[in-house]
Amino acid sequence: MRPEHRLGDDALWDRAENALREVAEQLQLPLAIQPGAGAIYGPKLEFVLRDRRGRAWQCGTIQLDFVMPQRFDVRYVANGEKRHVVMLHRALFGSLERFLGMLLEHHGAALPAWLAPEQIAVIPVGEVHREHAAALVQQFSAAGLRARLDASDDTLKRRIAVAHHDGVPFQIILGEREMSGGTLAIRARDAQWWAPTELAIADLAKRCQSSPRLPSAQ
Repeated sequence: MRPEHRLGDDALWDRAENALREVAEQLQLPLAIQPGAGAIYGPKLEFVLRDRRGRAWQCGTIQLDFVMPQRFDVRYVANGEKRHVVMLHRALFGSLERFLGMLLEHHGAALPAWLAPEQIAVIPVGEVHREHAAALVQQFSAAGLRARLDASDDTLKRRIAVAHHDGVPFQIILGEREMSGGTLAIRARDAQWWAPTELAIADLAKRCQSSPRLPSAQ
């Protein structure tokens, strides 16, 4: 709410605070009033997230400013009348570095599938399966998925371990059974929320576009 040292009169602040409050209530956002925490030119909403350790981090903000457009006489014309604009100061993430740090710390290496730099690792069992695995990666890419092919000389066990270490959400192990049956043998990193072990490519794409929710903002 309004700080002790501020620009603009109380009537302007009443209007701005009431407008923000009404919007938050319409969006059913939980509100906690912070006396004196507004910007010098207007009230603001701060979005506070809690990480996996319960620590609160102030991230995005949006500030409603009636004052600065009047001080700089910034206007627009509506129905032949000049009116002062309303300015919104918006920071989607607050400090981007802080937000990314909190996000990475919250998830560790296990970023949700929609956010993971690599969503799928395709791992052919042997050399004879490499060409089919490469074609599968191309299919995934055409479907908008971020997939990689690991056909290195490492053992199958080692390649699976590397994908797990890298936090890749899904691993496709491609062998004779999968090639002959036309199925996808899938190893999911987050088995607690992902049950099926065989899916079509389109269904896997849907899985990669969803993820468990973060804890609710406080």
